[in-house]
Amino acid sequence: MKVNYYLAPNPDQEGKHRIRLYISHAGERFFFNTGMKSTKADWVKPKFDKDSNLKHLGRIKANGPINRKINENLAKWEVDVNQLYLKALNDGEMINQEYFEKNLSFVQSKENDFFAVWDEYVQSTRIHKAWSQGYETQVGVVKNKLMELNKAKKIKFTSIDHKFLNRFIDLHIKEYRVNSYTNQNIVSLKAFLTWATKHDLNRNMTYQNWDVKLPEPGKDENIYYLTRDELNRLLVHEYRDPEIRDCFLFQCFTGLRYSDLKKLQKTDIHDDHISITTKKTRKRIDVPLNDVSRSILDKYKDSPSNNALPVPYPNKYNQGIKDLGRDAKLNRIVDYINYCGREPNHEKCKLYEKMTSHTGRKTFITMAVYLDIPLEVVIAITGQSYEVAKRYYKIQDQHKSREMDKFNTNLKIVS
Repeated sequence: MKVNYYLAPNPDQEGKHRIRLYISHAGERFFFNTGMKSTKADWVKPKFDKDSNLKHLGRIKANGPINRKINENLAKWEVDVNQLYLKALNDGEMINQEYFEKNLSFVQSKENDFFAVWDEYVQSTRIHKAWSQGYETQVGVVKNKLMELNKAKKIKFTSIDHKFLNRFIDLHIKEYRVNSYTNQNIVSLKAFLTWATKHDLNRNMTYQNWDVKLPEPGKDENIYYLTRDELNRLLVHEYRDPEIRDCFLFQCFTGLRYSDLKKLQKTDIHDDHISITTKKTRKRIDVPLNDVSRSILDKYKDSPSNNALPVPYPNKYNQGIKDLGRDAKLNRIVDYINYCGREPNHEKCKLYEKMTSHTGRKTFITMAVYLDIPLEVVIAITGQSYEVAKRYYKIQDQHKSREMDKFNTNLKIVS
């Protein structure tokens, strides 16, 4: 076990920081506000003295009776912590945040209500961080999962440990949730705990050691796109909901993400291109218009809305894309790989079953490969980095064959 004192990162109006007691044990870290404060100028950081081979804990400069009294308290509490540690070992007690909170004299017994803090986090962060509708929905899903766990055992900040994480993961596995979904929810939970810690509403830092990432499909797996023939089929297909078909085809011919398609305004449209700042990366991109994308925009140019296209909300749009694919008989069999727990699950599915708004973006990139459009041009249009753009390249068999034919040019075997 290691003990030390540090200053909290955020000062009060007088420029003073809370003095925190940090305890590190068996890979877990806890901290407690001591009730004492110090300015950065008065604080002496922890350091190791090579000459005496002693480690000096963080302390305040002894430049007055008040500061000397603070240092006396800090020294006493260090002794208290070590005695409690030895007592726990002797008595077989569980050494965790809750144990120290119960036995350290300076720690207030009242604990912040977990879900009240969660609601405060959502209210204060959703606007400040400009959450997307999809992310806000996902955070709501995480809260529902936590409330489900809360029925069996009340969740407190002091009870957030590795066992709690395992319970959280097990709940997802029992519901047959794929690992990518579970990993996403773990990240959202950690984001909340980080916010609560930063705002002095949580003192249990065990979550910082959560390095669990459940296995997911490889970067080149589960990439679904339309072939040229399938794309041509959609171009001439008369669908009962032409707005969904038009929006999806526009993605196929521009590579726009759903979030950018949704926010595209008529003022973003120019003679031969659209110019937009992407919502995800905040990059400004210019996307050239071709005959298909221009004709789709022209179809809606006289609508009363400022939006360039009538893009539905995500759930309706993605379901509509699947219905469109089924109606157009896009039944090509594709491989689908997912993980629930440790074992991969391989399925054979019809293409339309896996079609989403992202299929349009992937179609644009793979068609660019087929048409020999340089990767640098695709990066400029889509706003992706080189590595991310390469990830989406699923080179079609026709393209592979054509590339192999290049070996036939001016090459002869010596007889």
